[in-house]
Amino acid sequence: MPNWGAILVYAAIIHEVEYNYAGFPLLTEEESAEYEVMKAALRDSVDAKAYLDYEAVGHYLAWFQNPHLRTCNIEQTNLWEYDVDYSSLFSYAPRKVSCKVDDETYLIRFPSCSGDPDEQCRAISKRTTIYGRENTYGCLDISNVRSVDLPYSTITITIPTTVSHRLPDRGIDKEGISPDVRLDLPYPTELTDNIDEWVLWIAQDLKKKASNVNH
Repeated sequence: MPNWGAILVYAAIIHEVEYNYAGFPLLTEEESAEYEVMKAALRDSVDAKAYLDYEAVGHYLAWFQNPHLRTCNIEQTNLWEYDVDYSSLFSYAPRKVSCKVDDETYLIRFPSCSGDPDEQCRAISKRTTIYGRENTYGCLDISNVRSVDLPYSTITITIPTTVSHRLPDRGIDKEGISPDVRLDLPYPTELTDNIDEWVLWIAQDLKKKASNVNH
């Protein structure tokens, strides 16, 4: 018997993305060819009952590598491609922090701006200095999501509906934002609710710069 439930859900997600995902028209010819191969391969897996409906949706959406285009029914982050796998480098479970580092420096840590309306971030002004080892990861170019309940299922997806005028020539997501100060430091040994090694180093660097300005 065909896996009709999963087949109908898979057809629904394809229709939703191809007609309503703001980033879909931006695929290059090469990406479009890769997309068609991926879409057909996933359909074969669905037909063979290798994937449940939510698994097929998760793998399909993950191909686009856009954190705003997602479903909560499957963890997709392990399907995305990153240049650096931070989870294997140190204990990474950041929590909200608001505390003094020393008499001149205060730390406010936002673990994430994802899914919590009370967390309002990472606006950039000329008074801001960005420290880091790599360029940032983000999701700015294609955003402003709406929720969609897929028919024939209990699956809900979020789908971006707008595209930045920066695209296609001046996009941010693929390259990221380059740090103002690129750190050549080991990753922190732990990052939870603690004041980590990077924060201490940056606090000292900020004081040095302030001292130089004053003199």
